[in-house]
Amino acid sequence: MKKFFISPVVAGLAISLSGCIDSSNDNKPQIRKAEKPKLSFTAQKYTRCGIKDYAGTTIIFHDKAGQEIATFKAHDSAQFTQEIPMGAQHVSIIGENAVFESEKIRGVITALDISRGAKLSNVMFYDLTESCECRDVTADFTPLNSTHSAFYILDAYLYPISNDHDDLKVCQNKRSAFYAIKLPGYDNVLAAVRDIPADKDELIFSGSDFSHEGVKLDVSALPLNSRYTVRGIGESDQVIYSQSSSVSAFERQAYTFPSITSENYITSFQSESAELGNLSFYTVSGGVSKIDDTGLVTSISIPEQPMDMLETVSNIFGRSTLEYDFSNVDSRLRLAHWRFEYQWIDSSVNRVDWEVQGSLKAEIPELSFGDFLTLPEDRQTQSVKVVISGHEGAPTGLTEYRATIKGNTDFVHSDKYHFVRVEATNSVTH
Repeated sequence: MKKFFISPVVAGLAISLSGCIDSSNDNKPQIRKAEKPKLSFTAQKYTRCGIKDYAGTTIIFHDKAGQEIATFKAHDSAQFTQEIPMGAQHVSIIGENAVFESEKIRGVITALDISRGAKLSNVMFYDLTESCECRDVTADFTPLNSTHSAFYILDAYLYPISNDHDDLKVCQNKRSAFYAIKLPGYDNVLAAVRDIPADKDELIFSGSDFSHEGVKLDVSALPLNSRYTVRGIGESDQVIYSQSSSVSAFERQAYTFPSITSENYITSFQSESAELGNLSFYTVSGGVSKIDDTGLVTSISIPEQPMDMLETVSNIFGRSTLEYDFSNVDSRLRLAHWRFEYQWIDSSVNRVDWEVQGSLKAEIPELSFGDFLTLPEDRQTQSVKVVISGHEGAPTGLTEYRATIKGNTDFVHSDKYHFVRVEATNSVTH
């Protein structure tokens, strides 16, 4: 076999001549190094005052077997971006949750199969101990009595108000007030939305404020005896109004208000309860669809609730190594999101909420969290929840799916989104 080499003299000559070569070579295509895969996310915390960015999480990369291989800290930022270390297959993000001041809850969010890069979504922790700065504001509708002989006043959930005043609890995340009026015997509904000034404790509504005409929805295409929720989204993703009802012979009339909202969505779902051994199950399956300005509600085909999903959840209840396969449940589903709640006593941590995001078929290894967290062998599993979901028509591969949805798997802005949620609790310990 012949071997080829370049002598140092020839190599040096080539380098010296390179400066004399015609500049047209600069136009030749440049070969770029392939970028290393990266992990990125924005950590957030749900509070009674709304959703806020959450800084200070700890990030642990695991190998295929679940062992810790690298640890990072997002010190002063909710945003985190990092090249994925060699050999890393999974990642866990650790933060703090809180319900009571006296209870220590560690939150762990694990994403499986991130070796090819991932922009994660739903990195959400919670703190229910924070108190909000709220104030009382009164909505006054008495001027309507001089312009309307008979009418119903509806609140932001489109429920009737019993008198011509309404008391609003205005907190940091509430920026506007929505009301509607309906005349007895007519389908027409007119709505008003007003910004809430920071220096006023009263809003006076007159007939001219109600200038936004409602569009009545035809929900007959939805499955009979299913429930639905209609949401109107405004600026900064604020929910302007939300109306819930059921598809039955005695359904409430549902409306959208396109001149107020930027987008309108409807969620249709069905729920069931079941018992299996010592476990109590609650299942919900549904779909989300966007509503156009004409109020057209297309048929939403709700995924079935297969019995083998309950058996899968039952089989892994309390185990450390978890295997599951939901790939045959519904062809529109793409992602599995687990939540395990463990509890024990005589420890610096009283409870662990562990979430796992992965594909529809995977094995969750027994993960090591180094010095940040140790799960006792005698831990008690309080509950297990899994949500399998997907955007219709999206790629089936986990990496490609994450890239397509760009980290957004909530259904605030989701069209043709479907889900099945199964929650199991141990009936013996409750």
